[in-house]
Amino acid sequence: TIKHIQLFPIIKIKNITMKKLITLILLITICTISYAQNSVDTDQGATSILRKMAAQYNAYSSMQFNFTVKVVKDKKTLDTFQGELKIKKNKYTMFLEDQKVYCDGVNLWNYQKESNEVSIFAFEEGDEPIFHPKILINWEKNFRAQFIRELAENNKMLYVVDLLPLQSQSYYKIRAYINKSNHQIVRFEMYDKNNSISTLSVDKFVVNKPIEDSLFIFNATQYPNVFINDMR
Repeated sequence: TIKHIQLFPIIKIKNITMKKLITLILLITICTISYAQNSVDTDQGATSILRKMAAQYNAYSSMQFNFTVKVVKDKKTLDTFQGELKIKKNKYTMFLEDQKVYCDGVNLWNYQKESNEVSIFAFEEGDEPIFHPKILINWEKNFRAQFIRELAENNKMLYVVDLLPLQSQSYYKIRAYINKSNHQIVRFEMYDKNNSISTLSVDKFVVNKPIEDSLFIFNATQYPNVFINDMR
């Protein structure tokens, strides 16, 4: 279990848990992982695709994602919501409708809008943010990648790659859709064992935009009467 994930309460965001959302968002940054450990491509091209994507994303000084999550079960939409994620080295923010998470590489703030409460945790080296590439640096130990096919969609050609967990999880596969022309992620689909499918689509992706370090720090003055729960 990744300690950092446990810092977030496993609360329900309508029909998807915070832990599952974290997993989905975490998978966005698989593109930044080093794949040097594999010297032979034995997965029908999946490793080669991910390596090209990694080389590109590793060069970015910052990344900003706007995303939409949709949860479907038995062809019925259970939930749809949007969020924003910003990453700069070991710093990040994640904004949802009712929750905001800040991390400046030293401290982590988890703000809950409904209760107007922020919990503060000390960030330690080795307990990286869930969005940081170090979390998946050894992805080969956790997943097996498999190339599925090429897909024509919205005047684009996409690579379809499956990530199959090597150990039992609440889901049995993650399906990634990757733009063939620029090796950028279009969306991920998480296939849950309860027959639901959670899809995270990247609506907007901006790279190398300057981000002030102060934006990764929770500013209590912007939240009148906020209750501060300091767990450091």
